[in-house]
Amino acid sequence: GLWLLLGSQKEEQPDVASPRTQRSARSAAQLAKWFRWQAVLASEAAAHTASPGKGSLALWGDSITESWRGTSYGTPAGRANGTPAVLAQTLARRWPSPAVLAIS
Repeated sequence: GLWLLLGSQKEEQPDVASPRTQRSARSAAQLAKWFRWQAVLASEAAAHTASPGKGSLALWGDSITESWRGTSYGTPAGRANGTPAVLAQTLARRWPSPAVLAIS
């Protein structure tokens, strides 16, 4: 359901970058979950280093990209079962320990 008062915030435009707002989530709990997961991803990004002689790979995006981790908002997601293994067998062979920085 709609959990905020309509008109309390300006409509987000799909082609313009905007901060995460109440309009970006289905509920207050989902918004809080998003910010917690974003903090984890920011920490991982800061700590990510390239493999000697191999370079580095970072994948960033939305829920489709987060599937490479097997998660949604950092929680295991059944819809992504087996996806991390595919990453390990493909791109991670060329670029060990790829950073998957994505959020649903």
